[in-house]
Amino acid sequence: MKSSLTQKLFNNISWNLLAAVLAQGSTFISTIIVARWLGSDEYGKYSLIYNTLVTVSGVAGMGLGITATKYVSKYKNTDKNIASGVLGLCANVAIVSAFTITIVILLSSEIIDRYALNMGNFSYLLLFAVLHIFFFILNGFQNGTLIGLEKFNVIGKINLVVGILTIIATPLLLTYFDLEGALLSLSLLAFIRWLLTSFSLRKYLLVSELEINRRAWKAHFPVFVKFALPAAISSMIGSFAIWISNVIVVKENIGFQELGYFSAAATLGTITLFLPKVINQVFSPMLSSVDRKNEKKMFIFNLITIIISSVIVMTIIFILTPTYINILGNDYRDIGAVIHVYQLSCLFQILATTFYQRVFVDGNMWIQLFINFVWAIVLISFTYLNANNGAVGLSYANLISWLVSTALYLIYYIKNTWRKNDVA
Repeated sequence: MKSSLTQKLFNNISWNLLAAVLAQGSTFISTIIVARWLGSDEYGKYSLIYNTLVTVSGVAGMGLGITATKYVSKYKNTDKNIASGVLGLCANVAIVSAFTITIVILLSSEIIDRYALNMGNFSYLLLFAVLHIFFFILNGFQNGTLIGLEKFNVIGKINLVVGILTIIATPLLLTYFDLEGALLSLSLLAFIRWLLTSFSLRKYLLVSELEINRRAWKAHFPVFVKFALPAAISSMIGSFAIWISNVIVVKENIGFQELGYFSAAATLGTITLFLPKVINQVFSPMLSSVDRKNEKKMFIFNLITIIISSVIVMTIIFILTPTYINILGNDYRDIGAVIHVYQLSCLFQILATTFYQRVFVDGNMWIQLFINFVWAIVLISFTYLNANNGAVGLSYANLISWLVSTALYLIYYIKNTWRKNDVA
């Protein structure tokens, strides 16, 4: 039994690692190309538009991906009717949300530009990227379902195809259409990812004897209230906090250059974050389906593995920072301090998301909402207080907010783990 679990864990981590390398690697390469081609000011605009898309998608996603992962992983073998019904609920909410939010963002784009972004042509640029929102929302619960089914090999193959197309399509569209081309590539690639995931999901739902039972959504609506709704609000708060902090920096520094600097540092941060994300993504559904004894052992192994790998990656990044800056070009020569502070914030983000798994397994998403709300308040407050320091100030705000978040998750983990062990 132990050998079987270890083999399953190794296979899942290996495939998810491949999937993450392909996804993050292609995104990282394409981002460097976009940053070099556009320059820090135009890249700042691109980053703010992209963050706006992420914010809107996070709001409209309604926590469907994490809900699908939780309930499919828990009930795929024990109660297929519940798993299928929850998938039907997720599918119905996704399609309504995708259409609604896409129309709303298009109709309100001029107001957003006038009162928040001051970009002047946000409505025009949004037309090239708006389909990214639509297909991102639709794909959220599909990808979450594949994770719940532990089909990490399928996700890896999808990322391989999308990754290759990203490296080809982004520079090509950028060459011919500049900023508009970079935004158009977001829509195109989101559509391709949704299409590939949709075909794959149909196949593996059939194999698992599951279905997307859209008619049974009413019976499972309490799942939405208990799990998906707080997850959605939490995602909304987090997305808005990031967007507001970016807008504060842009307004305070009268331009997009500082945001371009921060985005370049955050792009490098994805390398630090990707391996812990891979490992946590594998452990989360498995922790939901094992007994308490194995769950504790798996979590400790997870935590130790993540800390060691993160420290190694961060050390390498600190050493290679000058090389990364040279690759970006002279326009980014002053971002060394931004990168270093942001890397430290990544360490606490990794710890926070690891201890968050206790909340996920317990299904206590209202606690997650509270912690994320505190994180958002701290991020916005410290961004405002340090806005005149531009990208460095925003990096410090991220560092402090993730430090607070880690402390709160750790308190929850210790309290609930010890309490449940005493009961056991």
